[in-house]
Amino acid sequence: MDEAAATLAVVVARLDDVREDIRDLRTDLSAHRIEMVSRGEWEMRNRAVDNRFESQGREIAELKAARAPWWSWASVLVASAAFAWAILGPVIGS
Repeated sequence: MDEAAATLAVVVARLDDVREDIRDLRTDLSAHRIEMVSRGEWEMRNRAVDNRFESQGREIAELKAARAPWWSWASVLVASAAFAWAILGPVIGS
């Protein structure tokens, strides 16, 4: 009888562990379901992101296609010449 009681105690302990594990799984599943979104909402979010990428791609292509006006190049040349004169002017002048 003593052996049967010990075996029963082990079985009861194992059942309690299984019940606790199942309770934890249910809690995890409930928490996971809260984070999930419906398929329609997921597709809508993906479409919104895709549209943003496409519009940014178009903007980048437009910026690459646009050329800088001639005066921007001229201003770079004038600034470079002024910088060179600021460095070399005193050397040449003396």
